[in-house]
Amino acid sequence: MGILQNLWEDKLKVKFIKNNKEFSGIPITGDTEDITYKQMQATGRSKGSLSVRIMKFLELFLCKKAEKVVVVTNGFKKTLVEEKIPQNKIEVITNGVDVNESSHITSNVPFVLSYFGTLGVSQGIKNTFKYAEVISEYCDNFKYLIIGEGADKKNLESEVAKRGYSFVKMIPGMPKEARDIEVDPK
Repeated sequence: MGILQNLWEDKLKVKFIKNNKEFSGIPITGDTEDITYKQMQATGRSKGSLSVRIMKFLELFLCKKAEKVVVVTNGFKKTLVEEKIPQNKIEVITNGVDVNESSHITSNVPFVLSYFGTLGVSQGIKNTFKYAEVISEYCDNFKYLIIGEGADKKNLESEVAKRGYSFVKMIPGMPKEARDIEVDPK
């Protein structure tokens, strides 16, 4: 989630903290799971567009004001450091698991990893294939289910076919009316 998407919530939290003496003095930490102005550029907006410049200003302003900034990738940390956010203020807490610490899994029940959402360039879904490939080596009945639509969908389908990833199943995005359907990961 980008910083702006949390802005209203964070504004309410800050107002709550300022109005409650027992919470005053507590440092504010920013959680950055996406750098929205970079995502806007990756999906076609120009670097100089007003919307990109405003988003960049807001995101970097909030990062500068926060006591600590938590990001989910080393790449996000590098981007923020390049934007003059002090390195010692940024902590990387990744999402994931170390498959090397796991043993081989044999099961009749499929182990399903799934991604539901936009299949855009900035989501980096192609990068997840290498991890899914490693998981498939550790798990006999592994499936990677990808549901969505987006600018990078054809590239992803092509990569799956090129690499022969039989464990990957791609399903088109679903309209709201279809939310209650059952999906067979096979």
